[in-house]
Order: sequence, then structure tokens, then C-alpha cells
Amino acid sequence: MKPLRLVMRAFGPFPGEEVVDFRELGDQPFFLIHGVTGSGKTTILDAICLALYGDDSSLARKGSGFRSDYADPRTATEIVFDFALGKDRYRIQRIPQHQRPKLRGEGLRTVPAEATLWRRTDTQDDVQEGDLLATQSKNVTPRVEELIGFKCAQFRQVVVLPQGEFRKLLLANSSDRESILERLFDVDVYRRIQEALKQEFTQVNETGHRLKELKSEILRQCEVEQESDFPAKVEEVRAATRRASTELARLQKSAEEKRAAFEKARSDAEKLKAVTLAKEDYEKTKGQKLRFASDRKLLEAARNAQALVEIKNHLDQRAHEHKEAEKQKAEACGQLATTAAAQKEAKLSLEVELANESLRESARSEVLRLTEFRQRAKELGNSKSELTEAEARLTSHKENFSKAQKESQQTKETLESKRKQREGVAELAASYDSKKQAQAEAQTQLLKWEELCPLQEKAKASGLSVKASEKAVKERGKLLTKAREREASLREAWQAGQASLLAKELQPEQPCPVCGSSEHPHPAPATEKTPSKDSLDSQRSTLEALEKDLEQARDFAQTTQQAHIVLQAQIDSLLRDLACQGKKDFAATLQKELERRSFQLEQAREAREQHQHLAEELETLSKRQKTLDVELTTQQKNLSQAESTHSEIQGRYKERLAALPEAIRAPGALEEALSAATTLRDQFEQTLLTLREASAKADQLFAEATSAAKNAEKTEGRGAKQLQKQRDTFLKALAKAKFSDEAEFLASVRDEAEINRLDQTLREGEQKLSAAKDRLTRAEQAASELSAVDVTALEEVLQKAVLAFEQATQEKGALDQKWNQLSTLYQRFQEFEEELKQLRTRYTSLGDIAEKANGTNRLRLTFQRFVLAAFLDNVLELASVSLHKMSKGRYHLRRADESQDKRSAGGLDLVVFDAQTGVERPVSTLSGGESFLASLALALGLAEVVQHYAGGIKLDAIFIDEGFGTLDADALDLAISTLLELRQGGRMVGVISHVAELRERIQTRLEIVSTRQGSTTQFHLP
Repeated sequence: MKPLRLVMRAFGPFPGEEVVDFRELGDQPFFLIHGVTGSGKTTILDAICLALYGDDSSLARKGSGFRSDYADPRTATEIVFDFALGKDRYRIQRIPQHQRPKLRGEGLRTVPAEATLWRRTDTQDDVQEGDLLATQSKNVTPRVEELIGFKCAQFRQVVVLPQGEFRKLLLANSSDRESILERLFDVDVYRRIQEALKQEFTQVNETGHRLKELKSEILRQCEVEQESDFPAKVEEVRAATRRASTELARLQKSAEEKRAAFEKARSDAEKLKAVTLAKEDYEKTKGQKLRFASDRKLLEAARNAQALVEIKNHLDQRAHEHKEAEKQKAEACGQLATTAAAQKEAKLSLEVELANESLRESARSEVLRLTEFRQRAKELGNSKSELTEAEARLTSHKENFSKAQKESQQTKETLESKRKQREGVAELAASYDSKKQAQAEAQTQLLKWEELCPLQEKAKASGLSVKASEKAVKERGKLLTKAREREASLREAWQAGQASLLAKELQPEQPCPVCGSSEHPHPAPATEKTPSKDSLDSQRSTLEALEKDLEQARDFAQTTQQAHIVLQAQIDSLLRDLACQGKKDFAATLQKELERRSFQLEQAREAREQHQHLAEELETLSKRQKTLDVELTTQQKNLSQAESTHSEIQGRYKERLAALPEAIRAPGALEEALSAATTLRDQFEQTLLTLREASAKADQLFAEATSAAKNAEKTEGRGAKQLQKQRDTFLKALAKAKFSDEAEFLASVRDEAEINRLDQTLREGEQKLSAAKDRLTRAEQAASELSAVDVTALEEVLQKAVLAFEQATQEKGALDQKWNQLSTLYQRFQEFEEELKQLRTRYTSLGDIAEKANGTNRLRLTFQRFVLAAFLDNVLELASVSLHKMSKGRYHLRRADESQDKRSAGGLDLVVFDAQTGVERPVSTLSGGESFLASLALALGLAEVVQHYAGGIKLDAIFIDEGFGTLDADALDLAISTLLELRQGGRMVGVISHVAELRERIQTRLEIVSTRQGSTTQFHLP
């Protein structure tokens, strides 16, 4: 991931829109993010992390904490971040959930969180968004994690190296370091493994105890004291069961033999009893023969009578038909007389009604007259409805016109009021720029005063330094003079001593090594205080050192004096700008003036906002007034049209009202009169029609009655003849069937069911008699050779045998139950013993592994910590490469073989190998600057390892936050040199620091400028 462009709006210390375009770095990817403490250096990283993951780089701010305190209420807090992944480019926009002041009124409103991700690989400029990939934070964050390959916590540790975090990792104890490494490396699976081993070992142990308890419970249930007695107990119960089975078989056989004897005796007794019962039944059946003869005579008479039933039915039918014909003849004669009288009466009524023709004609004329008025009444009703609607429309238009007139007047009054309000704040609003300039001038004055105070203190210190440096120069000059005098004295003494030493070496007639003469008239006398060559050389070295010291003191004095002069010049310039000589409490005065002008500026700002707001309201009201004027004109026109229409409809209504008689003007009066006239007419017409129909009907009924009387007389004659003929036929059949008279025939008549019942009874009686005789014969044959036996005695013997068998069965069942239970428990006992054997083997191997995995070893090292130690070794190997260079080959980080605290778990303790002393020592013994270098090396190494284990993802940027202030010049150079190597391959390296020396050494930088109105950013390139 490589940053391209970052846009922050109302975020942190940046009140407006702040654009950080990393593309301006070009081919200089190593840069410094510089600014005073609190200016917003780390906020740059917070914004990047927030854009990518919806979270900042330090978890320090949440919710409304993202929003700038300097921001305009109308500006929403927002981050837009463009970044590159290889050849692809992406843009992500985040609006964190925050609160900002309401634009109108007091209070805050909550802005909901938003997130959007685009791919911008093919875009041509910064305006185009590109292809939409995801929206909403719940979708955007996982997609970013998928693209970059890191979650937020890993990103902070690999790309954003936060201040102090790796010093914590460097100096933490083994347990704290384990917690830190757990957040960086996903080792939870190893912890779960060791927990699973521990849990399984515990489970095996618990299972073993449970199996032992189960075995003990089985022994208790089986009443066995020792395990060795269990097989004997089983064999004892098994033998008892076998003996019980043999005895039960014997008793069962005896019971079956006695049951067979009892069953035979009971069967013989039943056969003898059957002979007695069969005799009784046969004698009883023989006594029913007389009744069977009587029933046979009844059956024969019923069958004879059944042959005459149909003839008798025909006779009854003919008698009924003749009787009905006589009845119809009498009714027809009566109906003929009735219809003759009705015919006469109907003709008389019709003649009377025909005489009322004039009344009927008058009723018809009245209906026609009233019908003609119906159309006029309808037109009158329509006119009245139109008039009612016109009156309603007129009232509505009057109300609309009045409402529009009132609203227009109110709008005019509001418009005038707003104009006066705007005029009231116009002057104050117009002074905003001047008051802003005045406030900025006051703030500048206060800043200059704040700058002056430390400069004056610094000038005092530098003045003392100048005096001290001048004094040091004088003292070193005196020392140098004395050293020169001493050196000259020693040199002269040494030179003199050299002559005497040379004189000692002279030989007669031998040439002098100095002048070459062979004569030596005056050799130098020997001296006892000749200094040695080493003393002279030592003094010369001291002289050179003092000269160099003096030169350095002069340089320092000159530098100090120049710095003091520069400081004094700055102080004089500030004093001239402030013009505050001799003024007391000048700072308080400036502060009060700033507060006064800030208050005035705030008033002017509020007035300007109010003026602008009023202008917007006036514009809205003016547009509304124009709309209302148009609407008022329209309503007035509508009202005039409604009044004209109402007058026209009212005149038409009056004309139609005059054309209708007053008696039928009332609502419903016409219809009521028309209904009455119609009813009267219809009554006349209906009465005439009814009487005509009645006369015609009477004629028809008289003719029909005459015809019916004739037909009934003929039918009665034919019926009498048929009746006599059928009676003769019945009497002949009666005599043929040997019935003396009709009464005997009727007494013998039975229905088919009764005849069948008699027939069935006779047959069943004969069958019963035959069956009883047959049963008696068979029973006598079956009992011919049998004699009586005491069945009761045999039954008692059988019951005793069955009781003995049942008791034996119960005893055998109890023994079987005991054997089944014992054998089942013994089988389970053996299964538990087999499981225990397997568990003992597993307990031994698993226990050793689980204990070692959970830290029961010499180093108290758990499996998870062992894996973390392997990761830490990789980190330390890479970190030592960087530390070796930054420490000039002196230090090498290692993991301690033994725990430094025997009371706690080890395996993750760190030591540093010092090449100068050749020994290892704790990392806590490093100085502040050395600790920072070691922490930086550890951070770089850890970033590489985490990156590697995250799938080999290549990172194109890294940011290092603070810590350089503890380094001396050489260490700073080495640290910068190490970081410069990171930019190989195009990696961007950003160093965040307020240290001034870094600003001098790193020319490419992003300056964060802090003011009282917030911060701004600016790239400075060499």
C-alpha cells in the first residue's frame, strides 16, 4: 500500500479542507513530517487508518473526537484517501459518525457514518471517482482488509510504527511481551492446541477416576469385597442357576402329567353329563309336536288366502273408484249451481262500472297535466342545484381571496421586518474582515510577546555563556602562555644538554659529527639537569593540546557571541514591533486586547452569518411575495367570475320557479300530486279490467262446470257396472278356495313375512327334534364304556403340582435376574478394566505432552510461547541487522536462554550482546538513545516478519512516529542511514518528529503549521 493523496475536512486540528498530495514527493520518498508538539503530525496517520479501517492509528479518539473544534458548523467531518496497490489505484471515503452544531437553533445533530470504496486504475484525473466497489462501513472495511492483506491492528504495527509501542516491547517482561506478540501474530491456534491437550489430559484423568468409581460401585452392588473374588461369585451364581433350571424341568414334567390325568377325568365326566342333558333335550322337543300340527294348518290356510288377496284388492279398488265417482258427481252438480249464480252477479257489476266512463277520462287528463309539469320541476331542481353549487364556489373564492390577501399582507410585514433586521446587522457584519484582521494583529502581537519571553531568557543564558566562554578563553590563554614558557625552557635545557652529551662522545682527532672538525678546543661542560627527550615531547603534546583547546574555546566563544548577537537582534526587533518598553503587565494587556478583539470578531461573525441568513430569508420571502401577488390576482379574477356565474344562475332559477304553479313548488309536492292522480286513474282502469276479467272468468267457469257435471254422471255409471263384475269374480274364487265366507278368508290372511316365519318355525322344530335324537345317540355311544371319577380330588393334586412349579419358576426367575444383572455388571466391569488399561497408557504419554505444552518444563515455556519465541527469533535476526549498523557493530539482540526472573515463565526475555565487552546483558541497561535504536530496529524487524507471515504482501510505505530526540548526532546519522535503505525499491518512508536536528538533516519534509485557528500542511522539497 502506497499513499497517493489524502483529503481531510474538519478533522482533528484541520478545520477546513486540507489536502496532502504525497505525489509531490516524486523520486524523494524519504521525508520528514515535522511540526511543533500538538500541531497534528500523528493526525496524518490517524486519518489514513480511519479512512482504511474506520479507526484511527492509536484508538485514542472515538465518535465526536474526530471532529475539529475549529470547524465551521456547515462543514462535515470527512476523509478521502487515494492509495496504490501495485498497478491498481483506489479511493476510499469515510464520514465517521460525529456531532456538529445545528445550522439553525441551538444544540447538536448527529451525522451518521458513511463509507465508500472505488477502484480508480483507469481514471485520468482526481475528479473522477472510478468503479464503485463497496458502500457502508460493514462492507468497505472487510474489502479493504482483503485488498491490503492486514487487519487494523497489524497495519498499525507494520505500516504505522507508533511512538513508545516498541520501547514497551523491548523493555517488557516475558509475560507482557507475550501479550504484545499475541496481538501481532495469530497464534491463537497454538493456545487452543495446548488448552486442548490440557483439557484432554484432565478429561483422561477424570475418566480414569470415574471408571474406578464405577468399578467400585459394581463391586458394591454385587456384594464383592475384592476384585479377585468377582469371578468366583459369578461362577457360584451360574451353578445355582443351572440347578434351579433342572429342578424346574422336573416340576414342570410332574405338573404336566397331573394336568393330563385331570383333563381326561374332566372330559369323561363331561361325556356322562352330556348323555343326561341330551335325554332331557329330546324329551322336551318331543312335547312340542302338537303345536307343530296347529301351525301347519294355519300355514296352509294362509297360503290359500294369499292366492285370493289380489282379487280382493281389485274388488276394493273398484268399490273405492265407484264411491269417488259418486262423490265427484255430487260435487259437479253443486259447482254448476254456484257458477251460474256467480256468472249472473259478474255481468251485473260490469254493467254498473261501464256507466262510470266520464270519471275515468277525467283521471287520465289529470295525470297528463301533472306529467307535463315534471320536466319543468326537474329543470327547476337543476337550477337550484346549480345555484347551490355557485353559492358554494362563490363562498370558497371569497375565503381564498381573503386568505391570499391576508397571507400577502403578513408576508409584506415579515419582509419589511427582515429588511430592518438585516439593516441592523449590516454594519457589524461588514466589519467582519477588519475585525478579523484586528484580531489576527492582536494574536500576532501576543505570539510575538510569547516568542519574546523565552528569547529574553535565552539571551540571559547566552550572555552568561558569552562571559563564561570569554573567561574560558582568557584562562586557556594563560595556561597556553605558561605552557609555551615551560616548553621553551625545556627546549633550551634539552639543547644545552645535547651539547654536553655530544661532547662526551667526542674522541681525539676524530671529526665532530656537528662541525666536522677533528679538533675540540672547548667541548661543552656536562650538566646534571638536562631534560629527557620524552619530557620535551610530552610538553610539546601538552602545548599542542592547549593550543587546540584554546582554538576551540575561541570558536565556541565566537559562536556563542554570534548566537547572543542574533538573539539580541531578534529581541530588539520584537521590542520595536511591540513598542512595550517600560510598560508593566504588557502580556496581560495583550491577552485582554486579544480577548476583546476575539469577542468583537465573534460578534461580527455571528452578525455576518445572521446577515447572510437574513439575506437568504429575504430572497425566499421576496419570491414568496411575488407568488402571493400572482395568486391574489388569480383569486380576485376567480371571485369576479364566480359572482357573475352566480347572478346568471340565480336569474334562470327565478324564471323557472315562476313557470311552476305554487301548489307544486314545494319539494315532493308535484310527485305526490302526480302519484295520487296516477293512483286514482289506475284504480279506475284496474276496476274495469278486473270486472271484465271476472265476467269472462264466470262464463268460463259455468261452461266448465256444465261439462264436468255431465262427465261425472257418465263416470259413476261405468264404475257401478265394473264394481258388480269384480264382486262376482271374488265370490267365485272364495268358494273355490273352500272359504265359507269373506270373514273366514280375512281371518286367514297373513303377510309374506308371517307365512315365511311359520314355515321356518315348522322346519326348525323338525330339525331340533332330529338333532336332539342324534345328540342323544352320539352321547350314549361316547359314554358306553365310561365310569364316574372323582374330578375334584384330581384337581387338588394338579393345583399342588402347579403351585410347586410356579414357586420354582419364581425362584428360577429371581436367579435368572440375579445372573443377568451379575453377568452384565461383570461384563461392564471387564470393559471398564480394559478402558482403564488403555487410559493408563494414554495418561502416561498425554500427561507428559500436556504438562510440557502448558509450561511444566525447565523454562516454564508453553506451546504458544514456544511458537512466539520462534517468531521472536525471526524478528530479532532481522532487527539485529539494523541495530548492528546503527550501533557501529556494537550491539546484537538475542533471546535469553534462561528466564531472568525464576519466579515467572520465561522463553521471551531479551538480552543485548555487547561486542565491546563480549558479554550479554539485559536490554534495560541500554541508555535512552540506545533503547530507541534498539526499539526502532525491533520495529523494522517486526514489520518485515509480520509482512512475511501475512502472505508475502509487499508494503510500499512505512511511517515512524517520534523517538529521535534521544539520539546524539552520530546515532541520528546511523538511524537515518538505516531508514534510507528502506526506500530501496520505491518504498515511501515517513519520519514523524519535532526534533530540530532532523529538520536540518532531512530536507524533504511535510511541515505542519499550527495557529490559533487550527493547522495547515505544506510540502518543502530541496
